[in-house]
Amino acid sequence: MSVKTKPKPKPIKKQPKRYKARMTATLSFTDFFKKKVTEFLPYIEIYTEKLDKKPSQSFFKTYCKLVENKGYAHSTYKFGMPIKKADGFKMYKIGSLGKNVKITNISFISIEEY
Repeated sequence: MSVKTKPKPKPIKKQPKRYKARMTATLSFTDFFKKKVTEFLPYIEIYTEKLDKKPSQSFFKTYCKLVENKGYAHSTYKFGMPIKKADGFKMYKIGSLGKNVKITNISFISIEEY
């Protein structure tokens, strides 16, 4: 009598997934007239390219800091990161003559697959 062994199941390779982060923040800058402007950003969304694992909050905060340092953000600017699209920064309010751009009080609502 021989004992049959069950074949080991093949490991399932995880497929890369896209993620979407929703957050709020505060945008502040000095405008053309040297007036300090502060505005609440109620609905920032950042969409990633396909990633092997779920990104952390610091991943998205890094992108926010890159936007802050550049002083502008078009929805398709990636700054060398695996970002597909980013909306809600309202950088058009700064214009080309805005200075001292700061994005602070970043608060996460969710990070989920899409």
